[in-house]
Parts: sequence; C-alpha cells; structure tokens
Amino acid sequence: MKVQKYLKEHIYTYVIVLVSIIFYGYFFFLDGVVIAADSETYIGMDYAREPFYSLYLAFFRMLFPDKGDLYLEVAVLVQSLLAALAAFSITDFVIKECKLPKWLGGCILLMPLASSLLCRFAAKRMAMYSNNILTEGITISLYLFFIRFCFEYYLHHSKQSFLMCVLLCVIGISTRKQMVVMAIVLMLVEIALTIRRSVYKALLRGGMLMIGIVLIVSLFDCTYNYILRGEFAKHSQDNRFVATMIFYTAEREYGELIEDEEARNLFYKVYDECEEQGFLMHSSKKGWNNEATHFADNYDFIQLDTMQKLSLEYVDKVYSSYNREYREQQVDRIQSEITHSLIIIELPRLLHVFYNNLLVGFVTTVAKRTEILNIYSVFAYTGYLALLFVLSKRKKESERIKKVVVFSTLVLVSILVNVFLVSAVIFCQTRYTIYNMALFYIAAIMMLYCCKTQ
Repeated sequence: MKVQKYLKEHIYTYVIVLVSIIFYGYFFFLDGVVIAADSETYIGMDYAREPFYSLYLAFFRMLFPDKGDLYLEVAVLVQSLLAALAAFSITDFVIKECKLPKWLGGCILLMPLASSLLCRFAAKRMAMYSNNILTEGITISLYLFFIRFCFEYYLHHSKQSFLMCVLLCVIGISTRKQMVVMAIVLMLVEIALTIRRSVYKALLRGGMLMIGIVLIVSLFDCTYNYILRGEFAKHSQDNRFVATMIFYTAEREYGELIEDEEARNLFYKVYDECEEQGFLMHSSKKGWNNEATHFADNYDFIQLDTMQKLSLEYVDKVYSSYNREYREQQVDRIQSEITHSLIIIELPRLLHVFYNNLLVGFVTTVAKRTEILNIYSVFAYTGYLALLFVLSKRKKESERIKKVVVFSTLVLVSILVNVFLVSAVIFCQTRYTIYNMALFYIAAIMMLYCCKTQ
C-alpha cells in the first residue's frame, strides 16, 4: 500500500522527467556531436574564450585520454541530460509552487522542448544547441535553472536558492559573457526584495551583489589563465563587440579624433576595407528591416574578417618578439583606444542601431523574424502585457495568482535585460535571445490558465 501511495503521489514527476530525457536523448543519438565554426576555440582553450566551457571539455578529455573524440560524445550526452533536467525542473517547480493542474504541466514542458526543436528545424541548424560544442550547449539549460531558483528566492527568501543563483551566475558568466544578464536580473530581484524597507539599503545590497559576482568571475578567469598560460589576466577580445559597432557607424574623417598613432592608422586600414566592401552603415538601404538586416549580415565581416584579421596581422608584425597573449592584449589596447576616441561623436548613430536591434531582439525572443511573425510578435507582447495587467489587479484574490504574476514579471524583466544588453553590443539573432523564448510561453500559459479559472 505504501508503495502504491508513493507511486501515485510521484508518478507525475517521473513521467515528465522521463519524457524530457527521452526527448533530448533521442536527438543525442540522432544527431550526435555537432562541431560548429567556433568549436575549435573552446576545444583548444583559446585565450579569447571564457574559461568554464573549455574546462568542461578538458575534464572529459582527461577522463577519456587516447579515446579520440569519445570525450566530445560524453560532453554532449551530459549537455543533453542537463537540457532534459532543466526543462523538467522549471516545469515541476512552477506546477507545484503555483498549485497548477498536472495536465498543464504537459503544456509547460512542451515549451522548452519546442524551442529546442525550432533551433533544429525552423532555424535550419540541423541540430539542437545541446548537441553543439558551443557555450549554448550548457548556458541555455543553466538559464532555465537560474530563473527557477530566482523565482524560488523571491518567494521564499531561501539562502539555498540564493546561493544557487549566485553559483549559476558565476558559472554562466564564466562560460559566456552574455550571461552577465543573470547577474543583472539577480541584482534587480535583490533590490525588489529590499526596496520597501529602504531604498538606500536595496541599492547597496544590489550593487554589492553585482560587484561580488563580477569579482569572483574575474578572479576565476585570471587564475585560469595564470595556471594555463602563466598570465594573471582576463581573457582577451571582450572589447571587440563595441569596437565592431564603432566601425559600422563611423565615417572616415572620424579618424582625425584618434590621438594614438597606432590606433589611428589601424582605423583607416580597417575602415577603408569595410567601406570598399559595403559593410558600413551608410551603405544600408533605408527602413528598419533593411537597416537591421544589413547590420546583422555584415557584423561578422567587419569584426572577424576585417577588424580582427588586420589587427592581428599588425601586432604580429610589430610585436613579433612577444608571446601570443601579449600580442592579443595589444589588439585589445588598440581597439579600446579607437572605441574611447569615437564613442561620443558616434553616439546618435549607435543609438539608432541600438533601437533597430531592440525591435529585432523582441521579435526573435518569441518568434523568427519574418514579415508575418513580426506582426505576430506585436500581438504576442500585447497579449502578455494585458494578461499581466489584469492578473496584477487581481493578485490579492489568491496565492496562485500572486505567484504567477511574480513569475511572469520576472520573465518580462529577464527579456528586457537580455534584449537591451545584446542590442548594445551585437545583433539580436535567435542564438542570443532564445534564453527567454520558452519562459515567455510558459508564463503566458500560466497567466491564461489563471484568467480562465479564477
């Protein structure tokens, strides 16, 4: 009888975790390991990469020495299991915490699974991120875990959930710099929890939390490079993203504002090649869609094929007697000089690109950017905000509605922070905005249910 009672109480949990594992397990065996353009930089522990994912791969390489690419298969298997557990965890927690019916759990579980399928089929990647040797192989799952523990921390002020959030922030940022979004969201949650008692205390606690996370990440990064390379320094090329936007929005005469001779000469060299190829902003056709497409299409050409290539060629020639790490540091110094010299004069143009990116980012968070789905996105956000507004007015009616409002607000804040951050430094392709896609629809489903049943 005890066994039957136990199974009856927990059969739902076992079913959803099994469905999730079978789903990601199937695609693991179907697609196997996918090597992308950036994969070798993580495998080779490149100086420009954050430490955690390279260490993650190195751990499995250490476990399976002299076994060829077996370690990559094991790494992808773990990524697939992590994706399955993340999808299960967010589903199981919101269903139990908000006391939602079990049948709704199936709909909620479908959202992370469906967003993974969209990557494979709609985006035509031919594989889900969990199968790729890329940071997204683990960061998308880490982000789902993070939002789940953030939600728990806000509701219960639990030290364990807070520590999990901090740990996930450190791992996430040490895997992919975009995951600083996690630290910003956690900071805002901390401020929201404290602000009613004292605005000063809230801002102080939030600021100290952010500083603490950044310091831990920096120390991890520097220690990793010291052990691996003998250099107590952070990884290189963090400033290349803003530098790319500076080149995209520049005019040639802006070079006169760069006082550093090395930086000025390199600016002209990079600019002239980009101008000749039609990569720069003034070569774009007018209109939001044309401008956003032109920027996205040419971003990598400016950064990787031109700016980074010519920068490395220059420092390899001028600083040939120094080691590779030093030469990359010189690239960072020169690009920083260009950025700091021109960012003020280019601010209006940068804001225009930022605005275009924002619109793209909001679309790609919930759908693919096409003429029809752009219109759908407007209705999707309008519906989401309308549901949130209605339930916010009714949150005193039940504990369930209150918790659903908290979760939906957390997701909305997460979307805003991510889209704003990505828009400021790069273009908003789905790869950078997918972190909130499943969460958006999970929150929408929960709000719809509450509106219809309460």
